[in-house]
Amino acid sequence: MNMKRISKQLLVGLSLGIGILPIMTKMNRSALKKKPPTPLSLYDLCGEWLSADENTLSIDNEARVFFNLEQIHLIKISGQANTLALQDKFGYFITIEKTTEDTLIYYDEAEDVSITFMRKRSS
Repeated sequence: MNMKRISKQLLVGLSLGIGILPIMTKMNRSALKKKPPTPLSLYDLCGEWLSADENTLSIDNEARVFFNLEQIHLIKISGQANTLALQDKFGYFITIEKTTEDTLIYYDEAEDVSITFMRKRSS
């Protein structure tokens, strides 16, 4: 009788395991499908940006950057979800952090200055 009981428990355990298996594999697949966030690029920031002290930052659709209407030649070093690290021709870093959809922080290592810009709205 003890053997019968063990075989019933084993049968129930195997049935539960087989029943749960599809759910577990589906959960595992959905976890694998999640992509890491795409890195920020200059193309994501195209447009006109203004600071409170009336500095301008413009990024055109060819990813050229203009600070107060003067073009800055930059090389992309790295991009993360909300931060872009760039380097100018002299080797100094410029970091652009997108804080909201309409706000970004521009940090220039050469000048050791951080400027908050707001997206300029078309009138």
